[in-house]
Amino acid sequence: MGGCRICTNAPSVTHLLFADDSFLFFKATSNEALTIKCVLNTYKSWSGQPVNYQKSAIFFSYNVRMDKQQEIKQVLEVSNDIGDSKYLGLPSLIGRLKKLVFKYLKEKVIQRIKGWSTKLMSRAGKLVLLKNVVPLIPAYAMSCFLLPKTLGQEIQSIMNAFWLRSLDDFCVNSIITSDLAKQSKAREFFKENRREWDVEKVNLHFSSEDAATIVNTRILQGCTSDMISWVHTSNGQYTVKSTYFQWSKSQSTGEGTSISVGLKRLWRLPIPHKIRVFLWRLCRNTISVRNRLREKGVPVTISCPMCVGEVEHLRHIFFECSFSKECWQLVGMNFEAHDMEYVSEWLVSFLASGPLHDLVTMPAVLWGIWYARNKCVFDNKTMSPGIVKS
Repeated sequence: MGGCRICTNAPSVTHLLFADDSFLFFKATSNEALTIKCVLNTYKSWSGQPVNYQKSAIFFSYNVRMDKQQEIKQVLEVSNDIGDSKYLGLPSLIGRLKKLVFKYLKEKVIQRIKGWSTKLMSRAGKLVLLKNVVPLIPAYAMSCFLLPKTLGQEIQSIMNAFWLRSLDDFCVNSIITSDLAKQSKAREFFKENRREWDVEKVNLHFSSEDAATIVNTRILQGCTSDMISWVHTSNGQYTVKSTYFQWSKSQSTGEGTSISVGLKRLWRLPIPHKIRVFLWRLCRNTISVRNRLREKGVPVTISCPMCVGEVEHLRHIFFECSFSKECWQLVGMNFEAHDMEYVSEWLVSFLASGPLHDLVTMPAVLWGIWYARNKCVFDNKTMSPGIVKS
């Protein structure tokens, strides 16, 4: 038996023996095939253990002619090719197209995620599954093979898609179905036969902040048609380079550093997952308070459900409402609401510089206030500030 060499001066390998299987290597000739057949028959006569040729498989190198392959298969009485078969849960052959060989790992991740019922899980529950279940699927293969980077990126994209589907507050679908999507051109918001903004129409379809920005935008009188322009390049054309430059510039400022430090500190706080995810959504300004829902075109009442009268926005429901003020007093914390022009930015800054004790207490109270608010809105149940404190 000629065996197999990995290089010219390497020793010849004729066989690899495992617990229940064996690999035999020989040259693709009829004589060596007959030698293998003789060895297997001798083993059968001495040990009494016959070889199951129906479960056996054979592999040929690419330079072996098809007629020679059929001749050797007939000698060995083996008809199966190794091909895409697996041994101990791993591909028997790898080759150069690793992405194609390990495609089954991506399919396993997709099937596992499809099997999860998203309607019965909280965002924190989904986060736990993504962190503790999905990484285990390719772990066994990764312990034996170096997987392609693109495969890891595709699996990460699948995880991101599953996670983003859970963030249904202000999702793209709600924006597309709103009246805003019907206004496709800027001139739709001009006064009739005049190149001036129709303030009433702009205020009707946009939030107060966006409407103020639009109205203060100067309209070029000589322009005859709309065009898309990228503000960060001189020619108005979008480039990835300009986007990366602007991002790097923001990260180098004190504000960008504070945001980065605050969000990193958030995910390291010793608090439950559900509160951590809620706090992250609050920092990203994706909590569906009634004021935000109205701005997005959702037909809901705008008054606060806890005190009935004031407009429900982030600063009010968490700091200005009489219910929230009493909750903060019970835990011995006091915040000046007039210092919080934007709650999300203030919260990120507080996370970056606040003491650890307050960083544990404050998220719990914020989550308790929001939990009590949702109980009032959806279950018509009233909770006292004492219950929130406990």
